[in-house]
Amino acid sequence: MADAGPRAVGGRGRIQQLARLAVGTQDPAVYDFAQRACRSWADAEPGSCGLLSHAQRARMEPDNLQAWLELAAAAAAQNDEAAEADTMRQAAQAKRSDERAGLLAALVAQALGPQAPALQRTLALSLARSIQDGWTLTHSNHADSYCSVDALADATRHATCTAVAGTLASRSASVGDLASGLDFSCERQERRQAWSREVGTSGELRTLRARVARETPPRGRQLKGE
Repeated sequence: MADAGPRAVGGRGRIQQLARLAVGTQDPAVYDFAQRACRSWADAEPGSCGLLSHAQRARMEPDNLQAWLELAAAAAAQNDEAAEADTMRQAAQAKRSDERAGLLAALVAQALGPQAPALQRTLALSLARSIQDGWTLTHSNHADSYCSVDALADATRHATCTAVAGTLASRSASVGDLASGLDFSCERQERRQAWSREVGTSGELRTLRARVARETPPRGRQLKGE
């Protein structure tokens, strides 16, 4: 494999520096950002990134649903169903859901100060938003996969999913979480699965057109009560 160029080496070095800072911090935002930065860099030698853990982040902010969903997703990736279920039960106790969308740009703006030229500020904020978007901030998709139609037949899991949905819907800082948390009903899950099957068969654009055609009443049909 070809050696990494100076820019790549410098980028890896900065991420490792952030990871070292996170190891000794009690600031969950710094820890969260360090983990996400480490995941964005595929590196065979994890270095300081290897000292970070999902469990530690959850201990640092036990009231944040996103920390528990991240830990549950890690357990699922290891096929540890017992640990995943236990983590999701703890997730159900979380009081808020905060994936810190936009925080990196806000920190960059603060660091630049009001004296920074307009072009420099625009480029820096744009880069910060792009970097943070690339970290795949929300882990709410794991709640969707855990709360599948078949899984909800279990009463305990259903109660867990109902609590998680309530947090996503009413105590989240993210519009995306609001959409994820509105409904964990069987009907919604079935609609999502049907949509995925259609997209896989016909493609997203054709599926969307077919859905619009099915749900749009023919011209001339009067609304009920008119």
